[in-house]
Amino acid sequence: MKRFSKRKQDEDNDNDFVYPPQPYRDESRFVWAGKNLSNTSHQILQSKDSTNPLLDTPRPIPDPYGWMRDESRSSKEVLDHIEKENFYFNNITSHLSSFRKDLEREFLSHIQETDYTAPMFSNEYGENQFQWIYYIRSYKGKSYSAYCRAPSPSQICDLYNQCQSLNLSTHEKDPQFTSLNSMTSWNGNSHDPIFPHEQIYLNGNELAETARKKGSKYFAIGQAVPSPSHKYIAYSIDTTGDERCQLYIKDLEKMRVVRQFENHDDGTPFEIDGLIVWGTDDTTLFYIKMDDTQRPFQVYRRTIKLQRGNQQIENDLNMVDHEKEELIFHERDKSFNVHVYKSQDGRYLFIDSASTETSEVWYVDLHKLDNSDTVVKVVANRRSKVLYDVEHYKDFWLITTNYNSYKSGVALPNMRLMLSPDVSNSFTYWRDLACFDEKNPSITRVLFDGNKNQSTLDRVIPFERYLVCQGRDKGLPCIWVGELVNSQNKDSFQSVNQVFVSEFRSIQFREKTHNVMLSPYNNYKSNILNVLYTSLVTPLQTMAINLDNPNGFRLTLKSKAVPNYEKKLYECSRTHALSRDGKTKIPISLVYRTDLVELDFSEKSFKETCRCIPVHMLGYGSYGSTLETNFDILRLPLLDRGFVCVLAHVRGGGELGRDWYEEPNGAKFLCKKNTFNDFIDVAKFLVGSNGITQTKYLSCEGRLVHNEVFIACNNSNSYYF
Repeated sequence: MKRFSKRKQDEDNDNDFVYPPQPYRDESRFVWAGKNLSNTSHQILQSKDSTNPLLDTPRPIPDPYGWMRDESRSSKEVLDHIEKENFYFNNITSHLSSFRKDLEREFLSHIQETDYTAPMFSNEYGENQFQWIYYIRSYKGKSYSAYCRAPSPSQICDLYNQCQSLNLSTHEKDPQFTSLNSMTSWNGNSHDPIFPHEQIYLNGNELAETARKKGSKYFAIGQAVPSPSHKYIAYSIDTTGDERCQLYIKDLEKMRVVRQFENHDDGTPFEIDGLIVWGTDDTTLFYIKMDDTQRPFQVYRRTIKLQRGNQQIENDLNMVDHEKEELIFHERDKSFNVHVYKSQDGRYLFIDSASTETSEVWYVDLHKLDNSDTVVKVVANRRSKVLYDVEHYKDFWLITTNYNSYKSGVALPNMRLMLSPDVSNSFTYWRDLACFDEKNPSITRVLFDGNKNQSTLDRVIPFERYLVCQGRDKGLPCIWVGELVNSQNKDSFQSVNQVFVSEFRSIQFREKTHNVMLSPYNNYKSNILNVLYTSLVTPLQTMAINLDNPNGFRLTLKSKAVPNYEKKLYECSRTHALSRDGKTKIPISLVYRTDLVELDFSEKSFKETCRCIPVHMLGYGSYGSTLETNFDILRLPLLDRGFVCVLAHVRGGGELGRDWYEEPNGAKFLCKKNTFNDFIDVAKFLVGSNGITQTKYLSCEGRLVHNEVFIACNNSNSYYF
């Protein structure tokens, strides 16, 4: 049977025209959707090519293009079709080949290939914690990065101390900035060190070449984590591309690998998911293994004997089966995935096991580890549709959760912030964390109650004196800071009812639309907060902020270098479009060149001559993930040609909290159509009487999940695109 139908064409008169390949529709194919009946003697699978059983009452669903699904990537029929699609694409875009080369040169002109990331202190706790700074280098013409460290320059320590000691007015309107760029004398040469006495402890290009010589066609470094003493580095490497990694430990003083966990004695591969967590010293590592479906499901503790007394053990590197490896957690529910992380204060290892709607957190007290079996306890047993995350502060759990104590069985639309003693099975002790009212300190209010508010909570980081919260305010990323105090003014907290937050305020930024995130490198005992900041017109910055005065002095640790870019020529703004229901406001972020485009949405109407601006739209709206307003050099060729780039923050994302994603108001499951309708409604707004363009100047882009929005909108309403 032929897999490709042919369109009738006059070959004599139309030899130069290439028609798109038409995949054959196999009308006899179908998949089963449903659940095996109780009286069925054997399992019914979803299709003849599937290994997955049915889930509900079975019924056949037409699947005419199912023959194109090929997990092995080896079907000749599928490969032939892809080859024909590529031929068709290359043919109809052949006239753009010169333009593509111009665009490639433009993109490369904005990339500084030889560069480095912001230097940061490690989060690993130990006596040498502030002795080293860590950063990653990239090189022009090289595919992989180099992981580096250097002794902490005195200038950096001095600036950090200055940042900690400054006590500017809390009413300072414009924060003061100091840049760290002048603290290095690096000349930009790839062969010269960024900081004095630089050590390259992992060279990705050399490791990739070694993997290639062993026959690997893929290479990626999963994670690289210094030990608490900073004498060793544990790192994971993926050489297959299926996200299964092997584990290595390197001595940073002798610069040699002292452990390589590649294969068991019987020849089977030793594989982890890539995540690595050290214990409180250099003898303990935690990692996760995956099942046959690549689901992270088991957490292991490995005891490593790198020294015997003061002598380093230098026998066989491959100690996979010759050191103690203990399985400390096994998740048997196949709908749950496992993740591990350390508490901010370094006291606990948390094991987070979660599905899309339910989670459960277990913990290990790292201060009580010994040679006996590891004790793992649960923070709170899992409850259906209850999500929660845990951090630790002094004698308490800080809990971010959607648990609804007001209506059983119904999750809150957003996350609330709760507190409980740091004991196992703590659910009955959960209480809302409160804040003193700024105007009347005798009155308290709940910080985040999880209801439909303009402020939503995503994450918390406790410091010794401060609580830092990350979330969104009116749809924009936001970071709040408050001081942790107790109502009795005592040195230690007696109960959850004594813990409060005072002077809770947001960190302010000038740009109307931006993205700000907490850096993964923050020290519990410090009063310095490291954040990542970017916007549609500002390349990524890493900055240090004094928590005593978060809107005062700021130290810029590193600004991403973007050659041939003048920020002053560009502008970003924020507005909204009204959805077809007449009440939902859809946030819109715009970026453009001010010398080429003049926008003013406050005008009641635009002249016809003003409505010929080319506009390029991008949307997402899936999984509760947000379409952030990050800087992107790929937009610059469009902006430099007079385009306005529009980010439509449609429902299905997380821009306005979980309610923007969840049923019935969001775009999850049966409400998914809201994503597509919102995208079309934004297009209507842009071409409407108060808009800035016309349909003939409007384009949209789809990649990965973005592509779903693009195709659905094109199919349902092709008038706009």
